[in-house]
Amino acid sequence: MAESEMVRNPSIWMVDFVIEKKWNYTQGLMGLAFMRLNEVTGDERYYNYAKGYADSLVDEFGNIYNYKKDNYNLDQINPGKMFFPLYDRTKDPRYEKVIQTLKEQLDSQPRITEGGFWHKKIYPDQMWLDGLYMGAPFYAEYAARYNRPEDFQDVVNQFLIVARHTYDP
Repeated sequence: MAESEMVRNPSIWMVDFVIEKKWNYTQGLMGLAFMRLNEVTGDERYYNYAKGYADSLVDEFGNIYNYKKDNYNLDQINPGKMFFPLYDRTKDPRYEKVIQTLKEQLDSQPRITEGGFWHKKIYPDQMWLDGLYMGAPFYAEYAARYNRPEDFQDVVNQFLIVARHTYDP
């Protein structure tokens, strides 16, 4: 499957029929998957494919192409997951800046009155199930790496809030 994707899409930014380069959750998912595949197989092509996506969207100063923090879109957090292993392997300060930029978004992400993150600024007071997938793993990884144990309760709270409002016994 990975080989097929690499043939069909010379760069990860093209995945999911995208015709213009963008910072997107699908590409972040693919990037992280290819990095994990590299870890399991040792095949550097998979790592280079993922890194190519990162490098095509992050400039020499660590700024993310077309990223707008003020959109407060949790989907924009998902690609950040792949920057933890990228930074681990390269120690490239651009990747560290991406991680910090996305954490700054979470720090000011609008919330519902119970404390859950809005999914996007354009959807006021809405939490979405996929928002848990988009934001929580990045947030938890950040908390673990940067010694912020107090953030784990906030991560857990995101799930508890959604469960209270979506579970039908």
